[in-house]
Amino acid sequence: LWIPFREFQRSGGASKAWISGPFHNESVARISPDGERRELFSLVDAAIDARFEGLIAEGSPDVSKTVASDITHLNDADIVTAEFAAANPPLREGDIMVSMRTLDAIAVIDRQTRRFKFALSGMTLRQHDPDALANGNIVVLDNRTRKSQHNGLHYLPQGQSFGWSRIVEINPRTQEIAWSWEGAKDRPFFSSIQGKIEPQPNGNILVAEPEGGRAFEIDRATGEIVWQFANL
Repeated sequence: LWIPFREFQRSGGASKAWISGPFHNESVARISPDGERRELFSLVDAAIDARFEGLIAEGSPDVSKTVASDITHLNDADIVTAEFAAANPPLREGDIMVSMRTLDAIAVIDRQTRRFKFALSGMTLRQHDPDALANGNIVVLDNRTRKSQHNGLHYLPQGQSFGWSRIVEINPRTQEIAWSWEGAKDRPFFSSIQGKIEPQPNGNILVAEPEGGRAFEIDRATGEIVWQFANL
């Protein structure tokens, strides 16, 4: 089993004094069926060792440091498939793709070196559940969050300052949007937190919209909702 793993640390230590403590040090862990931890990939270490410090040391204009205790907010980890790796060298089958909500970033960790190979940041806002497609693209739920409900913002059926939530297919090689589906006034879709998508064998996308209490399936060809369930 591959799972998100979190440890609470008081500080970054002498070598990472720019990490404001205390903070949540998040990792991807491989766990055996009987609960034994077999592998652990720290996201902070994977970024620093690959010289991707700029992702996490946002700080103030003139000082590189972390400003949040929840530095990465890992919300998804997937194993890179052979098809996705072939379309995106130098990725390899077995590498680990992660979604970091706080950083608005999707990254791939090299399974051998435990370092970031690739990071895509800024094309989504507080995204969830990026999935690798056989064509080499990434489809992801882009929440478009300005504030989470933890800061007093609850479900807004009219969307908010960054627009509605959307599903986007991103070409990681060109950083172009290959396909997207977004909520609208006559087609509400907005969830400031959480959410999951699942590409279907026929090309459709199954979506879980947590704050809307809804699951629905999108026909990619027409953009129509072909099936939905609302938990009133």
